[in-house]
Amino acid sequence: MGDPVVPRPIVPHDFKSDPTLANKGRDLYVGRCVWCHGSGAVSGGYAPDLRASPIPLSFDAFKAVVVGGAKVQPYGMPKFSDLQAEDLKALQHFIRQQAAVGTKAAAKAATE
Repeated sequence: MGDPVVPRPIVPHDFKSDPTLANKGRDLYVGRCVWCHGSGAVSGGYAPDLRASPIPLSFDAFKAVVVGGAKVQPYGMPKFSDLQAEDLKALQHFIRQQAAVGTKAAAKAATE
């Protein structure tokens, strides 16, 4: 058995998270995503850690997975076909916000 893999959050330099959208995204995330993807978008191992996934970086790819239920992992993902474009944008902002928080915490821990 190998060493555990620690996901590295992706924080694009050209993406600025909007706090209002991130708050809406948090509410959507807690109601739908937290069960598989973990609290704060930090995966517990069942589903991908969304902070480290490139899929939420692309609106089209994110929509294909979340709304279309695209099979990314062996068990796939349920369809959330009721989510609108504004909901997906809000989720993207929440995930990016969480990625930035995780990256800042890791950087702080490395300097202590």
